[in-house]
Amino acid sequence: MNDSIELVKNIKQLEMGVTEGKKLERFDLKEIISFVAKEQKIKVTISGEGIVQADIAIYSIFENLFRNVRVHAEVDKVEIDIKRIKRKIEVRFSDEGKGIDPDIKDKLFVEGVKSSTTGVNGLGLYVVKNTIERYGGNIRFEDNKPKGAVFILEFVRGD
Repeated sequence: MNDSIELVKNIKQLEMGVTEGKKLERFDLKEIISFVAKEQKIKVTISGEGIVQADIAIYSIFENLFRNVRVHAEVDKVEIDIKRIKRKIEVRFSDEGKGIDPDIKDKLFVEGVKSSTTGVNGLGLYVVKNTIERYGGNIRFEDNKPKGAVFILEFVRGD
């Protein structure tokens, strides 16, 4: 129940960021990820660093991803690799959990998709995708080897 309340609060925060049309600012990914991981009680290993163009909703992006690690992957550890690639920053967000439900892989970022294994509504990833795209970036995923999932987030560099 608390996760649902937090998700609603985060969505409201994201809506405010979109409707107010705030100018994008510079955010340090390592600081944001470390802060959110500590708040969510997730162990995280971060390699690399990067400054990106975003707004305050960037915190909600990582809150959603960490929440998914707990709820869907059922793990409490994430490895994050941050790389500069031309004018972009790539963030590889990897876990060694259960992986993505095969029934929803092709529609993972679609509004309202529910996981058949957890029954949880997929609104969070829909909002994450729209927020990253609003920043001029992208998000995709792939299977982690030998198990788990990797989310690849692409942001516009802010340096």
